[in-house]
Amino acid sequence: MPDDIAFKGKQVSKVIITPLQLWVLSATELLCFKNSGLTSFSGRAIKYFKNKPIKEVTAGKNDEIWAIADNGSMWAFDDTVFKVKNNKITRYTNRNGLPQNIQQIYCDKEGLVWFSNRKGLCMLGDEYYEFNNIVNGRFACLYGPAPGQCLLKR
Repeated sequence: MPDDIAFKGKQVSKVIITPLQLWVLSATELLCFKNSGLTSFSGRAIKYFKNKPIKEVTAGKNDEIWAIADNGSMWAFDDTVFKVKNNKITRYTNRNGLPQNIQQIYCDKEGLVWFSNRKGLCMLGDEYYEFNNIVNGRFACLYGPAPGQCLLKR
């Protein structure tokens, strides 16, 4: 085995497969492997967020990845959400409208991105940077797309 194994000594917390990439989240970085055709992923990984703790990642409709930075506390006021698409990283913070205390992200089939936080639910359309509060109130969880799961739970 080669000495440059991508996962050597890393604890993997999440794996996401999109039509174009394989994404692997570890405690110290987010790795992206390009799809080399059919069912194989190969080549060197592109590394994102080196030594930046990421607490959650999810895939969007248009092969983008959304990541929530772990800023040390679930009550952090300086949340940061990143969108990674075509090797470009877009950063969302409260300076450009990101609500505080982001807990989870869900991307729907229409391309909308939903954020749950301690005060409710908001949505971001991909073509503009306007976060719209949809529901006010506390949510315990914003569930994923698995059959039988609902998106909202109070």
